[in-house]
Amino acid sequence: AELGKLAAVADDRAYREKVADLLADLNAAVKQHPDDPALRLVRGKLLRRAGEYLAAAADLDRAGPDPAVPVERALARY
Repeated sequence: AELGKLAAVADDRAYREKVADLLADLNAAVKQHPDDPALRLVRGKLLRRAGEYLAAAADLDRAGPDPAVPVERALARY
């Protein structure tokens, strides 16, 4: 049982590190291309999944007419 708990903690830590790395890359890309709606959509999705709902909503508001935007925006504001 203890081993299972340790594995779950390690998996969670690895996931959070991957998300942080991806966000760092996306932040750099958005900084270079601030008006790119595809980058805003991808970063908005990742921010929502990371629990950063306000930041996700802000990016999704600038993500353009992609069909996924309304769903993602609703989930970020839920």
